[in-house]
Amino acid sequence: MIRTLSLAAALLLAVPACAQRHETTSERTHIVQEHNGHRLEVRLRGDVDFNDDGNWVQRVSPGGSLMVEERSRGTTRRVDFSPGQGGRVDVRYQVDGRARQMDARGREWASAAILQAVRGSGLGARERVAHLRQRGGVPAVLNEVGQMRGDGARRAYYQALFAGQPLSPAEMSRVMADVDRRMDSDSERRIVLAHAMEHARGEGAMRAILDAAGGMDSDMETRIVLHHALDRGRLPAGAQQAFFSAVDGMGSDMERRIVLTRWLERGGTAEAAFFRALDSMDSDMERRIVLTQALRGSPSEASTVAALHSAARMDSDMEKRIVLSQVPAAQLRNGRVTAAYRAVVDRMDSDHERAIALQRLARGN
Repeated sequence: MIRTLSLAAALLLAVPACAQRHETTSERTHIVQEHNGHRLEVRLRGDVDFNDDGNWVQRVSPGGSLMVEERSRGTTRRVDFSPGQGGRVDVRYQVDGRARQMDARGREWASAAILQAVRGSGLGARERVAHLRQRGGVPAVLNEVGQMRGDGARRAYYQALFAGQPLSPAEMSRVMADVDRRMDSDSERRIVLAHAMEHARGEGAMRAILDAAGGMDSDMETRIVLHHALDRGRLPAGAQQAFFSAVDGMGSDMERRIVLTRWLERGGTAEAAFFRALDSMDSDMERRIVLTQALRGSPSEASTVAALHSAARMDSDMEKRIVLSQVPAAQLRNGRVTAAYRAVVDRMDSDHERAIALQRLARGN
């Protein structure tokens, strides 16, 4: 067994990250991994159970099958697994298209190829995660994830972990830290985080998920995750800080504006964390869109004053004037609001825009 695992490790190290095609339907899975003349193909039909080490097949469902074929250095090796009599598994081994006895050398190759397929594609993730968790808990699953070479396989294992027995808040935090450390693909991470939200229990778990979202490079993928969080309902107070920290890390003002306006649409309030994220914007137009939405309806005095302080930092006099036009008329006699309004006007260079803003203030008073 030690020799088999050593060969598997050597094979995994010898084959660099490769192009992979992965096609899955309700009944079949077809995976092809290719790199520099090396090709590994896997065809799966039905259900297959692997052993705890992930390098051999223990069961194949009736009508099911598993084929693993490797082409390397001019040699093609193939192993087929199918259901046999009495619950056994029939194994057929070929080298360059000719049937061979499954000897020790063939078994070593097949074990290494199966392990590569399992770790490279997440094949059999549901059953394998259940076995690993039963044997060593969540740490055993994460240890296996650490052996994998691609984010697609990691994603399959994380999803299988969420779909199993509920995770405690501490376990969810540990898994999210693992996701943040290991996953390079933001699209794969986004799928994992969205799936995790479906199984999150408590504000600690949601905070850990949003912390992992803050580690993404793609603003679009971050925005999708944050929207998913908002669409699930009001965020717990403890998770809101992580939410706005993720927003504040976004480089695109457009994506940031979309998230902040969605926050308001979902009933979120415009408070200190909201305005900190807003004030990091460079685009006056994007900032104006958010501010005008924050001033609609019946904002509190504090929210109106904060919105005006934000508007005063804008460069465009036209954008400032548009924001001022959205201040509720009922608040134009409020002393704090009026003072903040005049502070914006005082920072205008355009006499035309200043006159329009002052005229509205005079009518309000």
